[in-house]
Amino acid sequence: RLLQRLVQHRLPGEVAQIADHHPIAFVERDRRRRTGQKPGAGADSDHDWQDEARRVSSRSHLDPRGWFQPTERADALRRIADAVWSERQVAVTYESWTKVSERLLEPLGLVLKSGLWYMVAQHDGQPRTYRLEMIRALAVTNATFVRPKDFHLAAYWAESTAQFEKDLYKGIAEVRVNERGVKRL
Repeated sequence: RLLQRLVQHRLPGEVAQIADHHPIAFVERDRRRRTGQKPGAGADSDHDWQDEARRVSSRSHLDPRGWFQPTERADALRRIADAVWSERQVAVTYESWTKVSERLLEPLGLVLKSGLWYMVAQHDGQPRTYRLEMIRALAVTNATFVRPKDFHLAAYWAESTAQFEKDLYKGIAEVRVNERGVKRL
């Protein structure tokens, strides 16, 4: 059913443009052409979608991991996703650029950026971004929280990444290289 929902619903922004050219979209258009089905109409049964899913997976593969990047721990991703949906707090040991710390977080969403997963979570009432591969220990608690009604993941992410890029250190360096070094640049 997830495959069916992904194919049938329009996706926002750039994702829609990419999705329209994704193999799943081609398979869906081909299926509609073969069956005479109009766009947006569902498949006849779950069995039809299982066949289509097998057909798609045998012809396309999504590998969001960048070259030479460590593989994310699938169990942590799954547990955090469950915590996001059930609005349960997570206790983490997190390694930042400067230190390792223990935190109790309220997970608001997950973001896949350039092959890396990030969790957006509230800490001390403020949303913050945590890279999943930097979580050294994770425990989903039984404590629940109330998700802020005015929080929008995509808007937070856009603002957060723009601020991150703005705050990156920018400077000028003078580099001395010989002729061979210039060629290698």
